[in-house]
Amino acid sequence: MFSIRQIISTSVAVLAMASCRNEATYVGTPVVSVGDEVLTDTELRSAVPVQDTPEDSTVFAQEYISHWVNSHVMLLKAKQNMSEREKEEIEASVEEYRTTLMLNKYQQKLVSQKYQPHIGEHETQEYFEAHKGEFRLNESIFKGVFAIIPIGAPHYDSFRKLLDKRDEESTADLEKYLFQNARKYELTLDKWMPLASVKKYIPGNTIANEASVLKGRRDYEVRDSLYVYILSVRDARQMNDDSPYEYIEDKIKAILVNKGRIEFIKRIESQLKEEALNENLIRYYDDKK
Repeated sequence: MFSIRQIISTSVAVLAMASCRNEATYVGTPVVSVGDEVLTDTELRSAVPVQDTPEDSTVFAQEYISHWVNSHVMLLKAKQNMSEREKEEIEASVEEYRTTLMLNKYQQKLVSQKYQPHIGEHETQEYFEAHKGEFRLNESIFKGVFAIIPIGAPHYDSFRKLLDKRDEESTADLEKYLFQNARKYELTLDKWMPLASVKKYIPGNTIANEASVLKGRRDYEVRDSLYVYILSVRDARQMNDDSPYEYIEDKIKAILVNKGRIEFIKRIESQLKEEALNENLIRYYDDKK
């Protein structure tokens, strides 16, 4: 099997016979060319990642050269067979993309340097109240306890009694029990959680009479040969209900930050336009501004 060095050396020897054409404008030693396009050893080496063995590197280099040749042959034929109008359309698209890319890059730079949003609790609450109907849940959520406990775990009856209590001391005891005995658990008494994130662990990925369990804030328990799966619902919202504020607070902040970003960019655009007008960089040839 050839090494990368041998591949490059062989390619260079072949290309030497065709090197009487125009002086090279590339950097490095040519490996292969298609028309006026040249792949150099410098480009090849930068494209070949570090491999475990020289053989792996050789295989990757051969594949890269083959892909490069195939794509550039296709590109050469495309250039030869496209109409001038088609070429102009492509150039216009490329220039439009280049302009968009440069504008986005500059806007990102301005935003990172000068835009410092400060979104307060009052602002997010106010936005939530004004747009409450727009925030419908696309999934059921709950507050409560979910646990997977091995059958035969000690003091299971005491654990079930703890589930019915609501004081801080009982919550601490509950977490202690779960930490010591549960294979997996979620104790989310003061934070909303998607029901789907725990339902996937229940046998069959389903909860019998799910709507009733959520609406009635009831406990749900199911067993298999190894574990008890228990869901204790303290509070719940079902799909298509209005979303609780706490559940979408971060989403609202992101909306407000993005709105502020858009307004910031518009202000910058207006300022830059004003500066350009003052410096006579803008000329309206129809005398309309």
